Amino acid sequence: MIIEKNCKSIKDILNNDIQVNGIIYSPIFGDLEYLGEDNGLKFRCIKSNNIVIFRENGTYAEGGDILLFPSKENRCWENVPIRYPNTKEELIDMLCKKNNKKMSDWDKAKEHNLYFALRYICRFLDSLAVNLEKMDYCNKEWVVYPVYNENNGLNLEWKVKRRTDLFFHFGFYTKTAAEKFIELMKEDIKVWERNVYQFDYKRNDTSDLSDREVSALISMWNKKS
Repeated sequence: MIIEKNCKSIKDILNNDIQVNGIIYSPIFGDLEYLGEDNGLKFRCIKSNNIVIFRENGTYAEGGDILLFPSKENRCWENVPIRYPNTKEELIDMLCKKNNKKMSDWDKAKEHNLYFALRYICRFLDSLAVNLEKMDYCNKEWVVYPVYNENNGLNLEWKVKRRTDLFFHFGFYTKTAAEKFIELMKEDIKVWERNVYQFDYKRNDTSDLSDREVSALISMWNKKS
């Protein structure tokens, strides 16, 4: 998954799009984890665990060639991996652009079935994790779960933990994706939570829906408005 942008510098793309802990590639060091700015662009070599510093223009030495690239396959800095969004608006905008839809289509999807809409967000964040963290599709190892308030069943706090059983509402490939879900979608989670927990706030036995069930939202999303 890529986005096109008019970039000013490699430093700007690293800080604004790839961000700290993102992975890029160098033909002399292999995969590198970006650690931020420290008298240059600081990286950790994935293979050797050594720390290396590049110049802000992507060169390793003054007057040298650019030796930093978005990935081994992609040597163009105008096409960079999409980062995790920082706001809910940015997240929905990314989702709509990916599917060639409008914000109003997202609003209709929420009205149709908020739970399916939230699950669709989960899938989108997982797709970002696969792209950004150089990983294969895998089992959902991290889950978002409610911590119950005994005095007020509607006042739940949502946290992230490693998956320990087969039952969960929202599952993710990575902890970062799960944390982003809580951070950015907390208002919509709250609305869904009140609908689900108002009668039995200790209910936590909803199994993960099948792909066929979740595809109902995707089908609706793909219909012309």
